[in-house]
Amino acid sequence: MYGLLGHPLSHSLSPQVHALLAETLGIPMDYRLFDTGPQQLENVVPRLLQLDGFNITIPYKQKIIPWLARLDRTAADYQSVNTVKPSAEGPVGYNTDCLGFLRALETTKGLREVYIIGAAGGVGRMFSLEMARLGANVTLGVRPSSWEAAERLAAEIRSRYGVRAAAVSPEQAPGQEFDLLINASPVGMYPKTEGCPVSDALIDACRSVFDCIYNPKKTLLIRRAEALHKPTRGGMRMLIWQAAAAQEIWLDVSFSEQQVSLVEEKMAQML
Repeated sequence: MYGLLGHPLSHSLSPQVHALLAETLGIPMDYRLFDTGPQQLENVVPRLLQLDGFNITIPYKQKIIPWLARLDRTAADYQSVNTVKPSAEGPVGYNTDCLGFLRALETTKGLREVYIIGAAGGVGRMFSLEMARLGANVTLGVRPSSWEAAERLAAEIRSRYGVRAAAVSPEQAPGQEFDLLINASPVGMYPKTEGCPVSDALIDACRSVFDCIYNPKKTLLIRRAEALHKPTRGGMRMLIWQAAAAQEIWLDVSFSEQQVSLVEEKMAQML
């Protein structure tokens, strides 16, 4: 038995994705949603730790860490956990978002200037550090409530990778062009689908757009970017690859590009 911890989860497609992935392996999987409010977290986590494994999504990717025996390198690098597996030493935290993100992008060649919305969260931190690791300069678009966290992240990026990194307000005029705009925030996610985290002016200043949201299939950000003739990618392929990587950890199996593409086709038919 497996599951997903997060809140809210009414939009989640994870049970369908995991079931389809397991189906390609010929393995049945019981995967359940654990929609948990902040006040319920301490009561729910001990139940999750009795499962064969579980995933974590917003807003608990960092808050789950104190319950874990240790972090795999993937989770330690980003201080963000989206997958937990029991072990003899206790529960171990992993992060498979990075693999899903890179597979969804398909290529990272030519990325020199990247603008990231929502960088103060766990997945935004992962996007930011990964882009910097690949040599891109990073601009962090954040609201006032996240300003201090974003400035600390920018300083960490400059120290670790020697690239330019700075925090700015999303309302601030771009003043330059970017190779890629990444939305790591929940703005535009179901059910509040008419939200867009940035202005058309910022979208127009970017060569391409990646939105980590997968429900709806096309967010308002993606629709606006397409109207401006920008190449776009949504979050579905990232979702599937990170789920596949989680099952590889839990089940000691391996997924092929063909298997993931088959699941992506079936998910597209559901939406």
